[in-house]
Amino acid sequence: MTWRYERDPSQSGAALLLGLLMLAMSIMALQHMILITKWVLSQHLLNRAAQAAVLSGAHYQARVLNTHALINRTQMAHQVAMAHLITVASALHQAQQMQIQVRRNNPPLYLIGAFFGPHHAAAYAAAKLAVPAQSSGALRHLKLAFHNHDAVIQKQLKKQRELLLNEIDNQTQHVIQNTLMQNLKRDGLQTSIFSLFNVNFDKTIQLKVTQNGVTSQDVLKDENLNQWQPWLDQVIGRHDYLKPRNDSVRNFWVIDPKCPHVQHALRRQGETTIHASGYYEATDSLSFHARRKVHPVICYLREYPMGWANVSTESSSLAFDKKHIAPRRFNQSTFRQWAQGAINNVGWLVGIPRNTLAAAWASRQRQTWQAHETPEPATLKDANRPFILTMSVELDHDWFAKPSSRVHWHTLGLKRLSKKLSPKQLVTQASAQVYFSKVDESDQHNRHSSFLYQSFWQAKRIKVQDD
Repeated sequence: MTWRYERDPSQSGAALLLGLLMLAMSIMALQHMILITKWVLSQHLLNRAAQAAVLSGAHYQARVLNTHALINRTQMAHQVAMAHLITVASALHQAQQMQIQVRRNNPPLYLIGAFFGPHHAAAYAAAKLAVPAQSSGALRHLKLAFHNHDAVIQKQLKKQRELLLNEIDNQTQHVIQNTLMQNLKRDGLQTSIFSLFNVNFDKTIQLKVTQNGVTSQDVLKDENLNQWQPWLDQVIGRHDYLKPRNDSVRNFWVIDPKCPHVQHALRRQGETTIHASGYYEATDSLSFHARRKVHPVICYLREYPMGWANVSTESSSLAFDKKHIAPRRFNQSTFRQWAQGAINNVGWLVGIPRNTLAAAWASRQRQTWQAHETPEPATLKDANRPFILTMSVELDHDWFAKPSSRVHWHTLGLKRLSKKLSPKQLVTQASAQVYFSKVDESDQHNRHSSFLYQSFWQAKRIKVQDD
């Protein structure tokens, strides 16, 4: 006899109920997975966008500092060019005066050759080739170029510096907001926060920037030019043409036994002076100092100017002391009397290496150019403090606060997280630092980054620092 199982009619559909229960749990698990995926992906995208935004803000501030440094260096280059122009003008003006003196034969050309050699006489005679008309035309071109450099400093560089100083705060905020928006609203990114949650940027994003980076209060003007003048002197010192042009040669074969310590001399003196405030001056002179006797055992040097020049800016025209004003001709008083009264030092007569008479004549015929005061260069108030830019972003949306969302978190056992849920669900912070990159530790300028002389400012991401 075969045994046969008889199904109880009351048990019909039990497997279907279990299957439906398992299907419901699977659907709920799938919803949990989608929720967690959305939340993690959204947080990741928000973190990445915030990091990109704060780094772009730091890069903008680094570019501002580099721009200030380049403006300072450009201004320095124009000032050095102006110093060269005024020095060349002084040399041309001296050549004009030498032409007049050599044609007057004062001092005689043969005397210079006899005392100091034919090469000095040839250099003196070459002044005859200087054509006054051409020299005057060259002086006008040099003066025009000088004024053009001054105009660039006053109009263009000064304007750009003021623009950077006034807009650094607002532009930093604008760059951060724009970069954040572009990263969160990139076209074609289907998995972005906005495609996941259909949020509106203008209503749901709250941005807060902690401006501990570079602000308009950090970039100041060096009003006293305390940092500019040493750098200016150092740059000028690199140009041999702008260094003091002093040289002298003495005659040792025509010796007076009673005054062996006094010799005939030929002195070349020149100097270019430039101050940070806008003071430019170039002086050049060449004089023959002939030995003269005032007593059988007392000698002095009588100066015969051969060439002289003084070109300076109007603001730098310093009043020449009245006692230094020398007559063009010594027909009412002797040179020795004037020299003793002008220098108030008898020792000058016996060898102090100065072309005083030539300098006095140059001051009387001073060529005056116009130049404005130098605009204050940019400098940092405190370059030792770290320039750190920190921002926080909060994404607001009601989707996170819906009861269904809370049920999902409760079901997953994340009750602690569920208690903290509010319309502000996605929160992130990011920081970036603006720093001065010391390319060469041996370079002195790198140890003075606050002067803004080098454009080596860079930006990098850093960890968010706890308050």
